[in-house]
Amino acid sequence: LSLQRRFQRQDIVIAETEVAVEDSGRKFQSRLVFPRHWAQVKMRAGYSPLAASRLVIESHGRSCEIGNFLNEQERRGLAQRLARLIGRINESPPLLLID
Repeated sequence: LSLQRRFQRQDIVIAETEVAVEDSGRKFQSRLVFPRHWAQVKMRAGYSPLAASRLVIESHGRSCEIGNFLNEQERRGLAQRLARLIGRINESPPLLLID
């Protein structure tokens, strides 16, 4: 999956054994890899009542925020799609059966 707004881009690569999140912008680039079997997709409340929610992928005490540049509706839709692709903790649905 690829997400992009102006100068920021996030690529989420879901393979049989891992989930990789690649961030890139004008002056930065990073890559985090999570074991798919243990990864969790979570929606977190914003830092204040007026702040937007946060979509994160978490595993083994590490987390990565996804789509912070998306609007609330886009972020919730992405959360549902990622949850279907990644599955719950201890669950890795077959990739061929998912859209």
